[in-house]
Amino acid sequence: MQSYATGSPARRRRFAVTVDGVRHEVIVEELDYAPDSAASPAAAPSSGSSPAAASSDSSADVSPDGWIAAPMPGTVTEVEVEAGDDVKAGDVLLILTAMKLENEITAPAAGKVKAVAVSEGDNVNNGDRLVQLDVGGPNR
Repeated sequence: MQSYATGSPARRRRFAVTVDGVRHEVIVEELDYAPDSAASPAAAPSSGSSPAAASSDSSADVSPDGWIAAPMPGTVTEVEVEAGDDVKAGDVLLILTAMKLENEITAPAAGKVKAVAVSEGDNVNNGDRLVQLDVGGPNR
């Protein structure tokens, strides 16, 4: 996992991005690279190329019953797991395409896949159930 220095004020810059003729304003926050990490700053994990992609990183919330919800409306283009699979935190569960961008929906914690509620080609809305994880096992 990439580590970043904390305690220094974050530098934020505002950009305008046009997607399919629609102008969007975004704020990008620059993080300081912590020199104690073995990886180079260029290899730092990216949160994607859009604010929507940023919300699909491994920071996805798991409901009390283990369901991971869609962070945005979109189309499921790939399902990488099936019921019974063991996953580690950060493993890709599925790809959700929204606004022509592919967003990796990742496991927020290690666990076992209990259920997959979507298939390739399914359209989902924000908050729809995608994958259910059992993250409370004794060795997790």
